[in-house]
Amino acid sequence: MWKLFKYEMKKSMPGKRILIAITLSAELMVLIGLGFGNISLVGIGALLLSYSALIGMFITCFGGSGLFGRELRTKQSYMLFITPNSNREILDAKYLESFCSSVLMGIYFLLLLGLDLSLTVLRDQWSTGPFFHNFQGLQEVSAMIPNAALALLSLWFLLVAAAFFITVVFASIFSKLPAKGLLGFLFFLFLGFLINLLGSVLTTVSYSEFHILVLSLLFLFGGLLFRGATLFLMKHELNP
Repeated sequence: MWKLFKYEMKKSMPGKRILIAITLSAELMVLIGLGFGNISLVGIGALLLSYSALIGMFITCFGGSGLFGRELRTKQSYMLFITPNSNREILDAKYLESFCSSVLMGIYFLLLLGLDLSLTVLRDQWSTGPFFHNFQGLQEVSAMIPNAALALLSLWFLLVAAAFFITVVFASIFSKLPAKGLLGFLFFLFLGFLINLLGSVLTTVSYSEFHILVLSLLFLFGGLLFRGATLFLMKHELNP
């Protein structure tokens, strides 16, 4: 599976290079604006950076399912399933690429955010009182990070597994439908809305650590169901 993972990372590199180039251009605008005191340039750069980070993380998380769908629509798609690799290895390699890419891009965007905040603090010469007050607030929030990370990871797995499931469904069962790529994307957005609605309903009941753990386990279980269904379709609908 390691070779498959490296192959998936290699396929996704062109998109990552474009994303990094766009975000670095936006970051350069922010740095120039801070250096010369041009608030308008800082605002434009920060807005562009925010949108590129949001769109970039979405593409990074779910771009693998889009590439997989493109592979399944080609005439040579049968070649995916005549290699020595099993369906499980093929799918898990794509999951792993999505996870590693998401983590790396998330760290990249956090570093850019930390740089901008640090330069803003130094430029505006904030007083130590408010700074340490905010720092104490960050310490309180940091205690919630493990639970939030668990919930975020399980939610990521659920959404990515759902994206690959929808890709395989529209490449097999609904392969004759027109504009199946667009329909699959719209269905994924609808499914994401339902998952978000479920999470909102459950968290309104209680926001304790126990309920976050239960919610995380539900997301994880849902992701495993989508993974199992995807493997089933790959075996019975896509294999030559």
